[in-house]
Amino acid sequence: MHPYEYINNLSKFGSKGGFKPGLERVKALLAPFGHPERSLKVIHVAGSNGKGSTIAFLKNIYQQAGYKVGAYTSPHLINFNERLEIDGRHITEEELTELVERLAPVVEEIASDHHIGQPTYFEFVTALALIYFNRQGVDLLLLETGLGGRLDATNVIPSPLISIITGISLEHTEILGERIEDVAREKAGIIKRGRSVISGVRDKEAQEVIRAVAERKKAPFKSIYDIYDYQPKLSSLQGQSFILLDKRPQKDGVREYFIGLLGEHQIRNSLLALLAVEELKGEYPVEESALSRGLRDARIPGRLEVVRDKPLILLDGAHNREGMEILVEFLKKEMRIGRKIFMVLGILRDKDVKGMVKLLKFSDHLKLIITKNKEKRALDPGVIQRVAEAEGIDNRVCYDLKEALEKTLKAAQKDDIICITGSLYTVAEAKILLS
Repeated sequence: MHPYEYINNLSKFGSKGGFKPGLERVKALLAPFGHPERSLKVIHVAGSNGKGSTIAFLKNIYQQAGYKVGAYTSPHLINFNERLEIDGRHITEEELTELVERLAPVVEEIASDHHIGQPTYFEFVTALALIYFNRQGVDLLLLETGLGGRLDATNVIPSPLISIITGISLEHTEILGERIEDVAREKAGIIKRGRSVISGVRDKEAQEVIRAVAERKKAPFKSIYDIYDYQPKLSSLQGQSFILLDKRPQKDGVREYFIGLLGEHQIRNSLLALLAVEELKGEYPVEESALSRGLRDARIPGRLEVVRDKPLILLDGAHNREGMEILVEFLKKEMRIGRKIFMVLGILRDKDVKGMVKLLKFSDHLKLIITKNKEKRALDPGVIQRVAEAEGIDNRVCYDLKEALEKTLKAAQKDDIICITGSLYTVAEAKILLS
């Protein structure tokens, strides 16, 4: 059995039957394997932005501390195997094949039961991941939600060590709701009774929704903004340093850290990791030296990733308003007199296109190249162009991403910036084309 063909033939989000609310199918997939989700030690991470970065920090910190750490993330950037990782090693094709062969008969049995139905792509992969990590005996599993939280397949975890909610932005509104509070309520669905929750949410309305859910479930709630402050120090394309200030009167810590990830938002993501490590220090102690090395060495492809210099080429998977705000904030700091920004933009249909494009009015030196990735949910560039035209943003459309990159590379001078963004699917295709 070819594992990738089997997995890719399952219904994906955005296709008919690709999203089905409920956890029944995941539970049914896991039952013949003794419900491994009940014995795993999990840090569960939800949010519109920052999930992958927060997990990257935690992964490196705990690996530096000597723990066997599993990480389940999505979507993958280049290879499917990126989604399942233990101590920096991706699942092998042989391991994947064996698990798919074990799970396939279970899928057939479930699909024949009209009360449960055919599992989707993400449900199948999530079940496979939980079985894999349990078999491998990881000390700790970092588990990233796919869509939302409350009905997300990963929410089959009965009682995580801790829950983390990173940031909230309008996304998947047809499923998660039209208001920021609705999205927050869905993300807060990962909060479990009596289990601590850490928040990095900046929107006040969203934060209050999460706090209320935590109170109702008697889950200890902490916001990084109530506990920490920070002062950015030195910044370059190699990383940034910051001084951490603890607001609690009983704490005297003024510590300095360096992170290799770019953008001030990554400092905030590192604070989520720092607070989680502090909360779990009784069960998972970490020395300060391991903490510093873990923050310093964390990397995540496709998030303000520099792939070339002269001109500077940045890949960033900003796919919603909050993500675009973060990207624009970084680009403003990189602006110099005479420096142009060429932005190659490809967005998916279910995103807040107007909210994202409106943010691109920050500079008269921005040249917008609107394109399309190969994902089935890719938005027609003409729709994006109409928004850009209404906002008075200089733009042109190029339906083929490869052609868009070639033309942009010819037009850009060595001191300019080329930023490829709008979706991780756009970023992944561009990364392959530029390699």
